[in-house]
Amino acid sequence: MADIRTVGPNPLPGSIERWGVQAYADRFVENDMPCVVGELDTLEQRLPEGWTPHAVIVIAGNQPLYRTRPWPWPTVHLSIDTWQVFSDYESAWTGDFTFVAQREFIAPMADTGAPRVQWLPLAADPEVHHPVAVPVTGDIGFVGSVDALVHRERPRIIELLRSAFRVRVDSRVFFDDYLRALCATPIALNHSAVDELNMRVFEAMAAGRMLITNRAAARNGLLDIFRDGEHLVTYADDAELIDKTRHYVAHPEERDAIARAGLEAVIAAHTYDHRAANILATLREAGCLNRPAAASAPLQDARLTLLPAVPGHVVDLGATLPATRYALRAHHAQSFTGITGTDDTTAVTRRYDAVHPWPGPDTLRADTVILSAPASFPAGLDAQLAAAHGWLAGGGCVIARLPPVDDLAAWMHARGFHPTHQTISAEGSIVRAVRRTRRLKGILRDVAARYPVEDAAYQPGYIAALPEGF
Repeated sequence: MADIRTVGPNPLPGSIERWGVQAYADRFVENDMPCVVGELDTLEQRLPEGWTPHAVIVIAGNQPLYRTRPWPWPTVHLSIDTWQVFSDYESAWTGDFTFVAQREFIAPMADTGAPRVQWLPLAADPEVHHPVAVPVTGDIGFVGSVDALVHRERPRIIELLRSAFRVRVDSRVFFDDYLRALCATPIALNHSAVDELNMRVFEAMAAGRMLITNRAAARNGLLDIFRDGEHLVTYADDAELIDKTRHYVAHPEERDAIARAGLEAVIAAHTYDHRAANILATLREAGCLNRPAAASAPLQDARLTLLPAVPGHVVDLGATLPATRYALRAHHAQSFTGITGTDDTTAVTRRYDAVHPWPGPDTLRADTVILSAPASFPAGLDAQLAAAHGWLAGGGCVIARLPPVDDLAAWMHARGFHPTHQTISAEGSIVRAVRRTRRLKGILRDVAARYPVEDAAYQPGYIAALPEGF
């Protein structure tokens, strides 16, 4: 059993009334360590005495998470509504692993520099979502939002169904009321407004109702994890929706068999216990769980304090860091390679797993590149950053002590990196930045054009507010 502590904001005074959920006020659970998002940089000081986490899980928010120093524990970012919460792209840069709930956002998220991006679908909680006996009050029901801009198609679909069936619609119901509404009709309707594999898919099936949903969510993995006609039913257009609904209203044995199979499929592989196991397996495969604290091997150079918790294959560009491969392994590096500015590598060979003269082998790949001698290296700073960009995969990071620059973020962005952490000392700025494939503004413009949100000004406003060069 894991010892889990929660940290984050609790509802502000008046929030529950403003949200219109007074009926559920007693169901809100306060966080163990309350704080606003901007105070998360102080997490290390907020932990209970003697308690140290093995990992930090950051669930998507509405404000980018910046930190001057990386946390010493592996950090996982979960992005749920990646199509509309643009701050997720920036927050993910500061972590070690990124999971997106919608499969189509793996590539856009990775292109911005988010590390180790994977798909982690949403799920159901069997303790909350399960069959309950309630009076049947319709042929088909929809539970969810019908009034947001992005959901403008749902009212039309509901009216279409009302022309032929008894339709029940429930909005702004939560907890037990939500479950009873799901179970009040033998067929549960879902409409994926932005082609998403949403929570309702899993929750309706876990409630033991036959789900009928638009096929568009196949782009995000719907038909890779469920079989059409066996676990659920899909439709492509109005005519198919009407025909299939009519068929399953008239054939309850077939309908109930699909509902049972869907329930079994969710319980077998698509609960939040399964998703937590996926995250833990990823951390375990990366060697992040149950490992000793990195502080057992102090590192002398200030740049090494910005090492990510999962440094992977580390390259010392300059081969002057006061560290050895043994010290780096104590900080969980897989390997430590030096790149010297001369052909003579004998003086430093023993400190590294491998040493190469500049410009290094064509096959060199890295997860972390540290510029240890940018001023004295025979190649200029731009050439060093270009080499680091070539060695790193998307989401890999570069760490360097840099001279004063008027606009450091824009300067780094022009060289293919997003700054994520910065410390300032008498010797200048020490910066950690992730390698990007595309500029964030371009990616977000593509997303905004495809997926409008309820507040039409939000997405363009967010993009316009990004600093120059992003």
